[in-house]
Amino acid sequence: MAKKAVFLGLFPTPTGNPLIIVDGIRENLTDIEKTLPPGVNVELAFETSRFIKASIDQVVQNIN
Repeated sequence: MAKKAVFLGLFPTPTGNPLIIVDGIRENLTDIEKTLPPGVNVELAFETSRFIKASIDQVVQNIN
């Protein structure tokens, strides 16, 4: 069964920090979800912060 969906893409400014932005979104997501009509949910479909954190972890491991 097909479901209706809305995609909202958030992109940092050139000086924005994606890690801080995603943390802020996650902190506010619960409050945002409380304002949505019943049956409407929010899903993070793709976030680059996971890949950035993995890359940073890999660099740290290689340095040590």
